[in-house]
Amino acid sequence: MTATEAEVSPASEMLRRRAEEKENVRQAGALTDGERAMQEANALFREGQFLKAAVGYSKAAKADPTNAVIQCNLAYALLKVNKFRQAAAAAGRCVEIDPSSFKGHFRRGLALLPLEDFEAAIDAFVLAVGASPANSPAQREAEQLLNRAKWLCKKHAEGEGKEVPSVAADAVDPDAEKEAMTAKQKMAQKQKLARQMRVKKHTKSMMDKVLADSEGVRELEDTPIGPGQKVASALDPSQIAELSTEDEVLSSKKRLVDGEKMPYDAERVGRFAAAELACVQDTSKRDEYVHPIAIFLPGVKKEGWGDEGSGVGMRGAFDSQKTYQRMPTFLRDWAAKTCAHAVMIVVPKSQVAFPEVWRSDKQWPCAGDVDGYIVQLETPEADQRQAWFIELSSSGNVVTKHTLNAMRQCILPPVFQKIQTKTRAAKTKGKKKAGRVR
Repeated sequence: MTATEAEVSPASEMLRRRAEEKENVRQAGALTDGERAMQEANALFREGQFLKAAVGYSKAAKADPTNAVIQCNLAYALLKVNKFRQAAAAAGRCVEIDPSSFKGHFRRGLALLPLEDFEAAIDAFVLAVGASPANSPAQREAEQLLNRAKWLCKKHAEGEGKEVPSVAADAVDPDAEKEAMTAKQKMAQKQKLARQMRVKKHTKSMMDKVLADSEGVRELEDTPIGPGQKVASALDPSQIAELSTEDEVLSSKKRLVDGEKMPYDAERVGRFAAAELACVQDTSKRDEYVHPIAIFLPGVKKEGWGDEGSGVGMRGAFDSQKTYQRMPTFLRDWAAKTCAHAVMIVVPKSQVAFPEVWRSDKQWPCAGDVDGYIVQLETPEADQRQAWFIELSSSGNVVTKHTLNAMRQCILPPVFQKIQTKTRAAKTKGKKKAGRVR
C-alpha cells in the first residue's frame, strides 16, 4: 500500500463514492432523494408552513448529509419557529460542509444571539463578513449585527460583573450615536451621505465609460460564463442592448423585415415557443444563453425561414434599475419596427441584480437561491402571454420547468402593450368614422 492510498479513510472513500453516484444521477437528468425532499420542503416554506418545512429539510438532510444548502435551509426554517438551538446546530453543519457559505455563518450568528452565546455569535458574524462580497448589502448587514453582538456581549458581561471578553472590548452602543445627535446634526449627516452618494455615482459612471471603451462590446462566445456565476457588465448604458456589433444588429433587423407580411398565426407562435424552450433546456446550447437575450419571431414569410427567431443580446440589462428601465422601450420599439409576431425573452437568474422578482414572492416555485432561466413569451395576443422558470441543479442540469404567473412573475412588462394600445385606438377611430358615414 502506498502512502497516498493509506491516507484515504473508509469514511472519505464512502463520501467520494456517494458524491460520484449523486453526480451520475444528476447527469442522467434525475433528482436524488435529497433534492426531491428539499423541493417539497421548499414548497412548504413558501406557504409559510415553517415547522413542516423544517421536518422536510431534516428528511432531505438524512438522504443527502453532504448538501450544505439543505442544512442552511433547515437552519432558516428553524429560525422562523424560534428553534434557536437546533437552528445553530444546522447552520454549524452547513459551514462544516461549506466553510465559504455566507448564509450559513450569518444564520448561525442569528441563532446564537438569542441563546446568549455571544462570543460564538461574534465569531460567526466575523466569518459572515469575510465570506460576503466586498461592499455588498450582505456584508453591511453582517457588520451591523457583528457590532450589535459585540455590544450585547459587553453589556451582558458587565451585568454579570465579569470581565468583558477581548472580542467585545471595543464594543460601542450602535444606537447611542443616533440618539445623541441633534436634529441639525442629523440633517448635516444626511446631506453628507447624499453628497457622498452623488460623488460615488459620478465616479462609477466615469469608470463604466472607461471600461466600456477599453473592452468594447464582446460576443457571447468571448465570455463563456455559465449560470450560477454573477457577471458585472461594465458596459456604457448606450451599449447595453447591443451584444452584437452594429452591423450585425442592422443585419438582424433587416432579416426580420425582409419578405412578404403574413397574418398573425397563434399556432406558429406556439411552435416557435416550443422550439425555443427546447433550445434553452439543451445543455449543448448553453453558451447561447450566457447573458439575457430577446428572440423575435418575424411577421414575414420568406423562403427558407419557418418558425425560427432572430436573437438580440441584452447583456447588462438587469445590472441595475437604470439599465433595466431602458429595456421595455427598446424591446417595444424593436418589435414595432420589425412587425414581430412574438418575442421570447431568456434571462439567466444569476445575471439579475434588478428586479429580483422572486424576492418576497411566496408563490415563486423554488427557493430564492436556486438558479435557472426566467423565460417570458410575449405576443400581441394577451391570452398567449406566458412565463416559465427552468430550474437548474448545482451541476447545471435542468431539474424541471415551472410555469410562472404571466401577470405578476414576469421579469419584464408586456412588450406589445403599446402596439395593442395603438391598434385599439385605430379600431375605435375607424368605427367612429364609419358611424358618421351612416
